[in-house]
Amino acid sequence: MIELRHISKSFKKHKVLEDISIDIKNNRCTALIGKNGAGKSTLIDIIVGNNHYDSGQIADKSNLLNRHKMGILFQKTEFPKYIKVCELLHLYQSFYQTFISIYQFKEITQFSDRQMNQMVCNLSGGQQRILDFALALVGKPELLILDEPTSAMDVEMRQHFWNVIDKLKMNNTTILYTSHYIEEVERMADQVMMLDKGKI
Repeated sequence: MIELRHISKSFKKHKVLEDISIDIKNNRCTALIGKNGAGKSTLIDIIVGNNHYDSGQIADKSNLLNRHKMGILFQKTEFPKYIKVCELLHLYQSFYQTFISIYQFKEITQFSDRQMNQMVCNLSGGQQRILDFALALVGKPELLILDEPTSAMDVEMRQHFWNVIDKLKMNNTTILYTSHYIEEVERMADQVMMLDKGKI
C-alpha cells in the first residue's frame, strides 16, 4: 500500500492541494476524478516524485515508487521528432532487465509491421496515445499510473485500451488513473476518489 498523509501543495499563494490523505491499495484499480484544475495532475506528479509537496508524508510500504516497478503515462508526451516506433521500443527495452516482447508490444498497440517502422511524428493522435501507453508497460510495472489515459482515442481504441487494463488487473497490477469519463470509472475502478478544489 502507498499511504499519503496530509499532503499540501501551493504554487506561490495559490493552494492546489490541501490536507490530502489517501491509500492506494495493492492489486487494486483506483480512479481519481475531478474537474480540470482540481489538482489531479499535481497529485500524480507528487506521487511519482516529479514535484515536491509543502507538507505531509508519503509511506511506500511495498516499495512500488521506484523506476523499476512503476510505469507512468502522463497527460501529454512530446516524442522525439525523428525516431521510428521500433527504435523507440528498443530504447525503452534497454532501460529494463526484463521487458515485454515486440509481439506483446504489437498486441497492445495493434500496430502493423509498417506502423512499427513509421516515424512516431507521423502517427495519429490516438496512435501516439496507445504507443505512449505501451511504452509505460515495457518494463512490466507492478504499479501503473495513468493521467487521462484515453484522451485522443476513438471509441474502438478506447475499448481495446480497457481490455488491456482488464488483463493487467487479472495479473494484480496496482493501477491509479485519472479520468473524465464516468463510464470508464464505473467499469474499471475498485476505489474512486474525487478531488475538488484541492481537497479529497
